[in-house]
Order: sequence, then C-alpha cells, then structure tokens
Amino acid sequence: MKKPNGLFGAPLLLTLFLTGLLPQSHALAQSTAGQSTQQARKLWYQDLRLGMFGWSYGPSFGQFTSGRGATPNGDLGSPVTVGTQFNLSAPAGFGDYRYTVVPALTWSPFERADGTSIVTVANPAVGVAGTLMETPSFNWWGRYEVSPALTTASQEAGQIATIRAIKALTYKFGPKQRWSIGSFLVPQMTVLQDGTSNSLYIWPSLNYASNDKVTWSIFVESSWARAKGDSLLNWTKSMDPNLAFGPTVTFKNGYWLQPFLNVYPGGKINTDSAHLGMYFGGRLL
Repeated sequence: MKKPNGLFGAPLLLTLFLTGLLPQSHALAQSTAGQSTQQARKLWYQDLRLGMFGWSYGPSFGQFTSGRGATPNGDLGSPVTVGTQFNLSAPAGFGDYRYTVVPALTWSPFERADGTSIVTVANPAVGVAGTLMETPSFNWWGRYEVSPALTTASQEAGQIATIRAIKALTYKFGPKQRWSIGSFLVPQMTVLQDGTSNSLYIWPSLNYASNDKVTWSIFVESSWARAKGDSLLNWTKSMDPNLAFGPTVTFKNGYWLQPFLNVYPGGKINTDSAHLGMYFGGRLL
C-alpha cells in the first residue's frame, strides 16, 4: 500500500502520531523547611524531543525480487520506497501540547528513474500536537499542522501550502483492557495557486495486547480525494483499501516494529498481490 502524498508520506502516516504519544515531562516540585513550596519548571530548550516514524510496503510474495510493489490485480506496481518522518517538538506552554516540526524523507533503495536521487525530501510540517481527551478507557490525540510548498516539485505543481490534521482515537475494553479499537483520521487540504484539493486517509483497527511487549492488530487503510475544481461532494478513491494483520513489538529501549501481511480485499488474493509491510519508530532524543 502506498501512503497518500503529504501524510508524512503514509502509513506514516501514520506518521507519526506515534512519536507524539511519548510520555510528557512533568515539572519537579521542591520544598524546604520553613519556606513555601516552589516549582522548578524546565525551559523549552531543556525539553526538546526527537521522534521517528517510518513505513514501507514490499513486493508481492510471487515477485519478491522485483523491487516493485504489489497491486490488486497482481501486476507490478511502483518501486518500493521507505518513508521516514522525524518529529522535533518543544513544550507549547499550555496543557500537554507541544510545538512540532516534522521533516519527511522518502528513500528509494531498489529502483528509481534516471537522475532521481536515492533520497527525496518532502515539504516539512509545522504545528502543534497533544492529547485532547483522556480517560482510563479512551484517548483522543491530535496534531494540527501546515506544510508550506518549499520543494521544487510542489512549487512546479502550483502548490502554496497543505493544511492537515492527524487524529488518533483509541478505546480499550474487555478483561484487563487488553482489547482496543482505534482509528487514525487524516483530513487535509492543499491550497493551490488556482484552487484547492482535498484528501482523507482512514485507518480503523482492532487490537489485542498479549503482554506489555506484543500487540496484535488487524486493520484496514484507505484514502479518498477531491480533485481541484471538483464539487465538495465529489470524492474518489485514491488508494485501494488494504487489509492487514500483524504484531507490534516494543523493545526495551522504547523502539517498536510492526511487520504485517497485506492483501487487497477488493482484488485478487494470491501470492502475486499479497505482500509484507512494515511500520517502525521510536524516540531518538
């Protein structure tokens, strides 16, 4: 599956929201005998954080050495790429919100057009992120950002900026709350010199936590788009829906890896269309 343009690629989507879910720092309370209690607060540059989120979708099992992605009908697709987002954040000074800067790279290690670099830089995004609502069972996290058109490719396409929201919702239930349902929603609007276009990325999931280290997930992802000049009600499918299953493994250092088996439920389901995908991430600083 390919991530829609501007989603910190895809799946990372995806990305990223996971780096934004890292624990928030707390101020240290200090008190001395005979004196009032004081609170030592960290300055913004003392609480800088850097996270990473990445994704890739491999070729089909039947064409594993091709270096090209799978398609619903079993034909070879585009060259396999690796998307990577880096999330640099600092305290915003209100609630647990943080200002964010998210540069994104796309790696093309296997095959690419002549004259194309192995690494492509996407427009960076700037915004704010934080938890909007949290209960013992429910969590709603969001990141709201703008990506100005800084790259040559985006400027040649007539882009000015992209406005985006990443919304992550999770509801836990069942014995010891090991079960959960979740959803990522990424609506965005691209402002062009002669109009606007829109896209919507959807990622619902059902999850089961075997223990603190391994969580199994089954999820679907899809994307829809409205082309420039079309009616606000005229949306078309921009990515074939993917059905995927796999574990998320969290390591002692906090890094995590999520390999998964991917199929196209609306196409052929065989070795020529089924393929492996992978998400990965963690805190770097």
